[in-house]
Amino acid sequence: MEIDRCSRCGEILIGDQVECFMCYSDIPEDDFPKMSSNTCFRCKRTNLEVTMSKHEPLMGNKYKRLSEQYGLSVPLCLPDCHCYVQTEPTQEYNRYLQQLMQRKFERENPKLSFLKVFGRNYL
Repeated sequence: MEIDRCSRCGEILIGDQVECFMCYSDIPEDDFPKMSSNTCFRCKRTNLEVTMSKHEPLMGNKYKRLSEQYGLSVPLCLPDCHCYVQTEPTQEYNRYLQQLMQRKFERENPKLSFLKVFGRNYL
């Protein structure tokens, strides 16, 4: 069985992707809030194919409520992408999502300080 790898960096791919999340550029960050909640953010599979789970990359129990309040979560498919993001040794994808969430928060809440609300700067 041949393993599909990213055409740019060589990372192992899930599904019918051609590029990994770091190399994938078809979804500009400005379009992130418009992404469907029934499509996996990482592999783009729909909830008709797999079960979806909501992932809040801003870790910590006290931030879960804030993440839900401000809509700072991404849908990930179970078990593939959700487990990958949680167990990835380098946490590179989760850091990418944290930065994306901060940008989304700052774009949607220009009068609030992300640092004051969440106590950390991911950028």
